Amino acid sequence: GAVCAFEDASAGGWQFVSLTTASGASSVAYESLAVDTGFRIVMRGVTLSNDARMKLTIGTGGTPTYASDAYQYQSIRGSSTSVSTAGSDSSQAAILLDASMDANDRSGFIEINDLGDANEFTWINSMMIGQAGGSSVECTDWGSGRLETTQIDNAIKITTSSGTISGEFAFYSRSMPNA
Repeated sequence: GAVCAFEDASAGGWQFVSLTTASGASSVAYESLAVDTGFRIVMRGVTLSNDARMKLTIGTGGTPTYASDAYQYQSIRGSSTSVSTAGSDSSQAAILLDASMDANDRSGFIEINDLGDANEFTWINSMMIGQAGGSSVECTDWGSGRLETTQIDNAIKITTSSGTISGEFAFYSRSMPNA
């Protein structure tokens, strides 16, 4: 067979941008983001109120206006008890990133794509590892979602369904050619 040619990773690999440590915050937001760029948020030791769910909204403008509908999402949980959730009718108020987990630490990542492309929906995929709400069973939630409007988005905000959010959020970017 053919030998794979490996390209220089510096031309499109993930580049560290910043580390945010939240403590009892209502949200973690990234604004005035560059177009033609992909983003990854790696989360460590994130805690929410017991049984709260992590949510993501997408914004546009200098002082961002965050969309309050037109989201669609799907998630699936791998644990001793599987759970699937979906908001698949394009009328959701946010992208839910996980099913409910207890107040113990959770970790994972979110990738955001096509944020600044007015011809494509902004879409995300995510993975969270934690404990199922109330049962202390280890679980992994995989999710995907999108904002179903074609506009130039430049902001991302992570919130919670109730209470506050704490933990570390490492933010990365990479160049994404817009063909």
